[in-house]
Amino acid sequence: MFKWLKRLDPEASSIGGMDRMFGRMLQDGRHVFDLACSAYLEGADASIVHADLVKTDQGINKLEREIRRALIVHATVHGVSEFPPCLVLMSVTKDAERIGDYAKNILDLATLRPKKPEAPYHAHLMGLKSRISSALADAHDIYDAQDAKRAAAFIESAEVIKDECDDKVEEILLHEGESSVGPAEPAATALCYRYFKRVISHARNVVTSLVVSVDRLDYYDESDETRN
Repeated sequence: MFKWLKRLDPEASSIGGMDRMFGRMLQDGRHVFDLACSAYLEGADASIVHADLVKTDQGINKLEREIRRALIVHATVHGVSEFPPCLVLMSVTKDAERIGDYAKNILDLATLRPKKPEAPYHAHLMGLKSRISSALADAHDIYDAQDAKRAAAFIESAEVIKDECDDKVEEILLHEGESSVGPAEPAATALCYRYFKRVISHARNVVTSLVVSVDRLDYYDESDETRN
């Protein structure tokens, strides 16, 4: 039973070792996000992008499993005093893994709807893509440095991106945009905004872990009306 425990590198079961694995998850998450957007927004060949994205996402999933196993070892060896950081890392690791899943969703849009979004949404999505990609890099750096001051600024900027995505989805659903196109195009565009929102929300959850207690993790996903 639990033979994998004996195979774990002792360094991997340290908080530092797990943090390094988690950092790779964030870096790979940015990579797959950029890949997926290159197919949906920039016309890259989705079939070529698919192979790289799937391989990288599999690596993300493997790192998540390794971190979970290492957390069990670490908590068992070091006891109850290490439970809070273990719980935090368990939570944010899931956020990092979900970024890869939403990248796959964006690539699905490129496969199912091999056509760039109509103007003016295409230009806006391209701008958002650049901002989110930069935010993913910042999330890695902020978490690595455990920089609470930068974390607070990151959370505010992520909230702005999230609200922009919500506003665009509402605009599309209420037919308030400047473009008049067939039903498939608004549906794909609205989904892309929704996936963008989820990517930045998961990045925000990672950074939020630096400034809130364990019991408040993920509450920043709530709306202003329901968040305590």
